Amino acid sequence: MDVTNKSLENDDSNKFDKISLSTENVSRDLNTNLTSTNQESANVSNELNDLDNSENNIVDEFHPEISDKSKEEISVKENNLSVEEKIRFYFLPVVAVVFILIIWFKLYSPIVIDEWNKGIIHVEKSVKISDKKLSTSELEKGGDILKKQNRLHPYHARVWHLLGKYYLIKEKWDSCIYAEKKAIELGSGGIVNQVEFMAADNLNLALQQQLNNIKNLDSSLMAIKHAELKSFDNFIIDKFKGLVFSKFKQQDSAIFYLNKFLKIAPEDGYVLIKLSENYVYKNDKKNAELYFKKAIKIEKDNPRIDSLKIKISMLPN
Repeated sequence: MDVTNKSLENDDSNKFDKISLSTENVSRDLNTNLTSTNQESANVSNELNDLDNSENNIVDEFHPEISDKSKEEISVKENNLSVEEKIRFYFLPVVAVVFILIIWFKLYSPIVIDEWNKGIIHVEKSVKISDKKLSTSELEKGGDILKKQNRLHPYHARVWHLLGKYYLIKEKWDSCIYAEKKAIELGSGGIVNQVEFMAADNLNLALQQQLNNIKNLDSSLMAIKHAELKSFDNFIIDKFKGLVFSKFKQQDSAIFYLNKFLKIAPEDGYVLIKLSENYVYKNDKKNAELYFKKAIKIEKDNPRIDSLKIKISMLPN
């Protein structure tokens, strides 16, 4: 009986301990939940404050007349921005604007050297080299590049023009004239990277050298005809025709073409001298003196002036 009572007492004691432990656990859980609830309440309170601040900022922006924010408070907020926020809000927009301006106004353009430009660099460099062997080597190096580019780009006006310049330096007059004619034909009327006028200059130089070596009128006129272009008004051609006719004593034709040229270039002293000389050969003292007076204002140091003056003075009145 005593043993039974003791057993019951022990059971009651164990049950009591378990109930106490359970009570403590419940109490601890309640405290934890209460703390969590307080924290969530605080978070909600903070979010409400942030929402109020946001609404106040909107009011400040669109209704400055009812704003309670002072400039000093706004300044303090701006000063409290982190470095990362300042970069995001201030630096990046400035960089974007600068980049757009650079692209829009083309303040920077990368240096790109095309193959044909590499070729002409060699060609132009060859002229500055005194050693003939090295100069020829440099010239041909550039010529090989330009010929290759011409095969790859047969409709590229600038490539034809640069190839013509190579032939001009090489003193291949026919090839130069042909290449520069192609450049003019392909590039005439272009707006960007115009080459026709530079090509015409090279063509005229080559034609002048070619005419210097021709010994008869017909061959000279044929060379001029070969250099002409119907689609491009190269007014220097009239000068060449006038000088050729003058060279072979065809005064009437010479006077016609030289006067035609003077309508575009009235200050060309050499043409004025040639006109005066042609009138001398025609015994036209009046016109010979007229063009002589114009020429002496421009070409007063020309050695031909003195001899021309003597010839005019010997003409009958």
